Amino acid sequence: MAEIGGKEVVFRDTMPAAVWWPLFPKITAVKAGQPLLKELDWDTAVQLCQACIESWEFEGDPADAAAYGALEFSDMAQLVAEAYGHVVELSNRRTSEAGE
Repeated sequence: MAEIGGKEVVFRDTMPAAVWWPLFPKITAVKAGQPLLKELDWDTAVQLCQACIESWEFEGDPADAAAYGALEFSDMAQLVAEAYGHVVELSNRRTSEAGE
């Protein structure tokens, strides 16, 4: 869970393979040290958020791509950064669990 723009955002604990698979090459192409918003195009940023966000207190449904277009830029930028961090955390958690 995170607070963005004064609103609660809940991230998924798991990510289905069918959702993650098409995003994987786009997300892993992000170069370390580069600004995330420079590296991801709009569609990929929205798909990443749709895949990661279970619920939010913003207007609209986080599963609906159109809902992201109505957000303030700063809120969207923070959502993308939080979603990306969440994916990295999930990936690291799964990798460490597999190695146990």
